Amino acid sequence: MADDIEKAILFSFDQTGAVDPSLKEQALAYLENLKALPNCWQLCLERFSPSSHAEVKFWCLQTLLEVLKAQPSHFPAESSQQVNGALMLWLSDDCVREPSLPSFLKNKIVQIIVTVLKRDYPEKWPTFFQEFISHLGKGVGASDMFCRILQTLDEEMFSLPLSPEESVVSMRIKDGMRELCVPQMVEAIHSLVIHYQAEAPQSAGMLLETLASYIIWIDINLIANEKMLPLLVGALTAPSSWVREGGIACISALVAKRMDFATKLVQLQQLQLVPLCVQLCAAQEDDDAVMVRVTGLLVALAQELLSCITKSERDCASPTKAGEMPGPQLSPLDRAALVESAKPMLDQLLPPLLERLGHANPQISTAVPPFLTAYVARAKRLATAPSQLPPDVVQVLSQMLVAIAQRCRFPQEGHSFIAADNPQVAEQEEEVREFRADLFTTFRNISKFAPNECHKLVGVMLSQAVVAPEDAPFQDMEVALALLYEMGEGSEEVTKPAAGALGELLGIVLSRERVAAASHRLVTLGVMEVVVRYVRFLQQHPAAIAPALATFLDDRGLRHPQQVVSSRACYLFMRLVKSLRPQLGPHMPSLLSSLAQALPVILSMPAAVVRKAQGVTADDRLYAFEAAGLLISSDELAEDEQHAYLSAYLASLQQKIESVVAACPPGDQMGSSDTTDQIQRTILAVSHISKGFTSNQINVQRPRLGDVLQGVLETILQVLYRLPLNRPLRARITSFLHRMLECLGERVFHHLPRVVHHMLQSAEIADTTAMLQLINQLVKHYKVAAHSLLLEVLEPLVARVFTFFQIQSVPNHELQNTEEVREANDLKLAYYLLLNGIVASGLLPALCAPVLQPRLESILAGLVQDASHHPMLQVRKSGVSTLRLLLGAGVWGAGVVVPNGAEPVPGWHQFVLLKIGGECAVRSVLAGTLDLRDAFGMMLLGEFVALQRAVYTTCGDSFLEHVVQVELPLLGYPAAVGPQYAQHVCSGDDKQLKAFVREMIAQRPKPQ
Repeated sequence: MADDIEKAILFSFDQTGAVDPSLKEQALAYLENLKALPNCWQLCLERFSPSSHAEVKFWCLQTLLEVLKAQPSHFPAESSQQVNGALMLWLSDDCVREPSLPSFLKNKIVQIIVTVLKRDYPEKWPTFFQEFISHLGKGVGASDMFCRILQTLDEEMFSLPLSPEESVVSMRIKDGMRELCVPQMVEAIHSLVIHYQAEAPQSAGMLLETLASYIIWIDINLIANEKMLPLLVGALTAPSSWVREGGIACISALVAKRMDFATKLVQLQQLQLVPLCVQLCAAQEDDDAVMVRVTGLLVALAQELLSCITKSERDCASPTKAGEMPGPQLSPLDRAALVESAKPMLDQLLPPLLERLGHANPQISTAVPPFLTAYVARAKRLATAPSQLPPDVVQVLSQMLVAIAQRCRFPQEGHSFIAADNPQVAEQEEEVREFRADLFTTFRNISKFAPNECHKLVGVMLSQAVVAPEDAPFQDMEVALALLYEMGEGSEEVTKPAAGALGELLGIVLSRERVAAASHRLVTLGVMEVVVRYVRFLQQHPAAIAPALATFLDDRGLRHPQQVVSSRACYLFMRLVKSLRPQLGPHMPSLLSSLAQALPVILSMPAAVVRKAQGVTADDRLYAFEAAGLLISSDELAEDEQHAYLSAYLASLQQKIESVVAACPPGDQMGSSDTTDQIQRTILAVSHISKGFTSNQINVQRPRLGDVLQGVLETILQVLYRLPLNRPLRARITSFLHRMLECLGERVFHHLPRVVHHMLQSAEIADTTAMLQLINQLVKHYKVAAHSLLLEVLEPLVARVFTFFQIQSVPNHELQNTEEVREANDLKLAYYLLLNGIVASGLLPALCAPVLQPRLESILAGLVQDASHHPMLQVRKSGVSTLRLLLGAGVWGAGVVVPNGAEPVPGWHQFVLLKIGGECAVRSVLAGTLDLRDAFGMMLLGEFVALQRAVYTTCGDSFLEHVVQVELPLLGYPAAVGPQYAQHVCSGDDKQLKAFVREMIAQRPKPQ
């Protein structure tokens, strides 16, 4: 049978294809039957050691593990003893003999042992560690297994977050180890490290690494004693990097061990770790892994010292926290003296710590910022006023600022960072920006409570950088500009009229016509960013405006050869013009002249080229047109000048559109992609220019300007009629009409009927939604003034909407994908928002016009249906709100004049009672269609309650009778609920009614 088992296992593990598949299936089935046998675990114990095949050994171990996990608490005691004996035999014999077992078998043995310890230690196998420790003298193999077991136990039970059940097991094992074996374990590690650090340094390092993970919870006296400490300290300077890493890990764990701060300070002084750590940092270490560990120890020491100092400053008498060792009983003076002794120790660590901030290895440099953050937080607490910062803290902050500035510089080695479209440059630039983001945060925090130190540093950096030759490296100038920009984040000097020290720093930047590396992409962007951020300085110093404007208008800004720079410059220039418009009078001719030359170039640039630039969209360069509009609309220009400039700028755009359309072949109703792109960008340019003008300015004060814009509008609308099948252009022109309604106002009205009728002829669902939104904007803004226009466009618009509704209501019709679902929902929402706007704006007569009479009943029925059941809550809300407005005072509840004095809809009163009141306001709510755990669901419940009140106002007691006698019994509510509901409705308290309805929903009867 043994041979059969071995053959079956080997067949089942075969990956070469030499075994027939059917035979392999038989082997697998045979092994599964073996696993089902009650004594299968005995078979595993018997077959493991004698077999020479790793596959057989692995199968035995895996099967034994599965059996142990399947019977965690019902394994017989005698059987457990057999398993434990076999495991100890494997550890002391199989795992230490040569040739050594493969690692995957050792790891599987470790898994089994840890599983047994979780179940049995210490109650059923209290001697495990003592037994194993007695075998550690058998060689490196035994030491290796010892470390594997302890590390796996730590990873699974001590280090990671645990469930409540796992935490109980963890504490049981820890308590057992503390009581039974931890002293022997530490003693064994001590002896083995001494023995192996010369002949087997990797094993010695692994032993120290293992010990480090246990120091956090074992008795500190087992480590901090005259026997163990010299070993750990000596390991820090051992010849082997394995031993050095292990020693550093132990010392770091010792430093991080929680205890009272006074005890911690005494310990750190006794261990003399600070000078030792400084010595380690000063040593030339070739192994990066050791350097990372040394940096970790350095940061841990600094953070512990800072924590001790901070705790003492907050409250010297604070109680010891849970898990901390209680401290010695010291007088306040002794404690204060002890804390003062910590400050020199921290001072010794700062130079190597800040030096590590600039290290090329990211594992080393990224370890430092958390300490900087903690130190700055402590300094901020001390700085109730800048003058009250202790001198030693100010000195440290100054050192930090210099280190931060140096670390934030772009590297000089490698790329020049000129070409933004180079993928390698972009990747390295992103890495620099990601790393210095946290450092910039620290810098900004320091500038809030120690601004003078930041001003001094940046002032010196700028003064040195601006006098450097123009071909100097860009790094110094870029980082100085970046730090100046960061200081303005949230600064009062950016938001208040008076310009202070930060503005004066901008003056240094503008003091020279061209700063060092002025044309470099990162430098010129930095200059423009700080100019816009500190525009208050320019408002107070008009002489600085000219050099600031020059930065934007020459080859450093709008005309920069790289699109990423020129695009950003267009946006920033628009912001600058918007802020400086009152002061730009003397510069207006030169500005408009420069823009007249730059704008055609901007417009002619293919959008695809712009999109390739990182972080820039196709529209960013068009902000230059908005800047032009802002300048032309300035009161500094006379009306004739404004008219001349606006006519010139828009005439070129108008001609551009006309020439592109004229180039389309006869009969072409679509146009090419290039045609689409050119016209879209030109329309956007017109839209951006119009943003510089107010409606009052071009319609009332200076209507000739409005005439110019209206002429361009007419040209753009001709594109719609000439290329009716071009959907992107239809969308762009619709968006442009939104802008023209804001700008030209009622001058647009006479264009809209033709536009709407034309658009609806071939409108798809998205086009119809856009038309609904356009008319809704008109209705909400102009209200009754839009009545006549609404009479012309509403019926065809509603007809087109109903066409899509009918398609979706055809039996078996299913929307094909999520995009179709989204478009259908957007259409309904836009439609109901328009109806809501019509009613709210006093335009209900347009909805009751004879031309809409045939559709009125369908409109109302759809409102009720979707307000009651539509899956999109925004649609339901809009529907409920519209129904409530319809029932409001002065609307249909009070009567609207219609032909022959009839109701707007035959049987209107019954419709309100049964459909709006019964079906929508009551039944759909009480049926549980709202998720009241959601904030929007609760808000929508309030809308339904308001609708119930509106129905009651309209129908009176007949509504209450219908609810009590029909709706509530239909939903299965007991008879006693009806009178209570009626009482709440009659009370007039919407808040109480909402609470009662919510209670009714929570207690609604289950369907039979």
